[in-house]
Amino acid sequence: MSTATPLMCDLRGMEAGLYYNTGDDTSEVWVEHVGVIGDLTVTETEDENELTTRNRNRKVKEYTEGEVEVMIGGTQVVDSEYQGWQVLYSMRKGGEPYDMMFLTQAISEVGAVGWRGKMRNFDRTFNAPATGTQTQNFSLKPAACTDVSVREVKIASADTVSDFDPTIVEALDAS
Repeated sequence: MSTATPLMCDLRGMEAGLYYNTGDDTSEVWVEHVGVIGDLTVTETEDENELTTRNRNRKVKEYTEGEVEVMIGGTQVVDSEYQGWQVLYSMRKGGEPYDMMFLTQAISEVGAVGWRGKMRNFDRTFNAPATGTQTQNFSLKPAACTDVSVREVKIASADTVSDFDPTIVEALDAS
C-alpha cells in the first residue's frame, strides 16, 4: 500500500529499535535491546563509481551504482549482567558476529523497515563519568563470510521479518 502523504508526519521522534536474534536463521527469536539509550544512527551510503568512458557529448560526470555501506551506531548502558550488553560487547575482534536487526518502528508494527544480518561491533568506547550512568558506544557493520548476510527487511505482518526490496515502488491505490 502506498499513500500520497506520509501517515506519520507529526511524530516528535522515531520509535526505532535494535534487536538481536537468540535463535538461528531458520528459527528466529528476536529480543529488543532495551539497554540502548539516546539516538540510534543508521548510515546507509553508496559508493560513487565515476563513469570513465570517453564521449564528446557528455557535459557532466556520470556515475554508476556502487556497493552500499551500512553502519548502525548508538550508545548503550554498561551492565555486564544484561544479555544485550554482552551481545554487543562480544562482537569484537576474536569474537563471533551476531545476527542483529535495526527497525524504524517496533517489530510488532506492520510496515517497519530496516536492516538485518550478522554484524560486528567496531566501537566499544566507554564513558566513565564521575557521577551518573556509565555508557558505551557501538558501531555495527556487516560481517564478511557468514551464513546470514546483511539485507533490507520489512515487517509485512506483526512480529514477522521478511526480506524487502526498497527499489520496488508500490502502486498508488486508485480507489
